[in-house]
Amino acid sequence: MKKSVILIFLCLIHFSCNKPQVDKCENAHLWSYSDEWRSLPLEQRADALQIPEIVLQCLSTEELTDLCLQYPLIDKLFSFDLIDDGLDELFSDFNGIRELYQRNDVANSLLERYKKQIQNLITGEPIYISIFKFDVLLSRVKEQNAEILTEILRELVIGYETITMLEIDNKFLLPFNYFSRAHVIIKISDEYLNDIPFGKTNPVFAPAEIDSETTEIINQISYQLIEK
Repeated sequence: MKKSVILIFLCLIHFSCNKPQVDKCENAHLWSYSDEWRSLPLEQRADALQIPEIVLQCLSTEELTDLCLQYPLIDKLFSFDLIDDGLDELFSDFNGIRELYQRNDVANSLLERYKKQIQNLITGEPIYISIFKFDVLLSRVKEQNAEILTEILRELVIGYETITMLEIDNKFLLPFNYFSRAHVIIKISDEYLNDIPFGKTNPVFAPAEIDSETTEIINQISYQLIEK
């Protein structure tokens, strides 16, 4: 079964890699799998979805981003009490996500797709990936450049404002937005952790139900940083 999954994968990718110019990888087809795959134990399912190294090197960052966003087991990360634990498990299980976060342009690639999804919310267009998944993935970007981190924070604030304005499932979506912003804020400067009540043990880092004091602080710091 593992071979059949990978062969479908390789066939389509190989065709794309040999095009002079690739517009988009046909990701919807890359994750074709059978009922037999669905019946495998979870660990074996993850093993069957590993991407061969030659394919990883062939994929552009944009193609790899789309592939990771549609990874069949991505929802597994939400089965943990702490999202960071779920992200650790995702990075442990899937070589595609590990490769993606080694790319220098991963932040830009995720942001472009995040901005498109926010725009789709505003215009009423279909969204193909849930907003909270972007929030979670953006929180894990290992970026040293303060300008890029500030840009991520700015777009997350726009996402926050959009969700609040449209009143789209606020109780579910907003904790993930605060979670991501809290992570980005302390990457810009870990001194801001002192401003968040109880530091890393604050529920905002779970994410869980967040008190009004914490949300006010996260919003205050967010606007302060993006307006500099």
